[in-house]
Amino acid sequence: MKKNILITLVLLLSISFLSPTQQIQAAHLTSPEIEEEDLEDSLLTLLMPKIEDEVEKHYGTSRLIDCWKVTHIKRLVSAESFFFEISIQFVTLGEQRKPPYDLMHLTFSNFPVEWKVTNKKVVNLREEQLSQYCE
Repeated sequence: MKKNILITLVLLLSISFLSPTQQIQAAHLTSPEIEEEDLEDSLLTLLMPKIEDEVEKHYGTSRLIDCWKVTHIKRLVSAESFFFEISIQFVTLGEQRKPPYDLMHLTFSNFPVEWKVTNKKVVNLREEQLSQYCE
């Protein structure tokens, strides 16, 4: 009898010690500040090969890319779908961060199958305009 009580007591104590830790970890993983930054970084990482391909296609060579910003995310089809439209803007720079400077907007969609560019807009920037897009 004493052995059963001792085992029950040990189990209850171990459960009570584990629960707060699990709650703290869960709260840490769902923090809004972490989620937003991590989601943006993960999107950029996911789309980076496509972005680099599009830059090289546009200029005929690779260019430096800086001042990233996800400007738009829209779920396509229905609320339950995993199809999205994502718009990203960034600045392209010449060698050694010298002109020409361009602001490039790319819109991607993964509908119906894989990520592809659905819209592209490129605007030439003067040097004094860079501070509007690069903080």
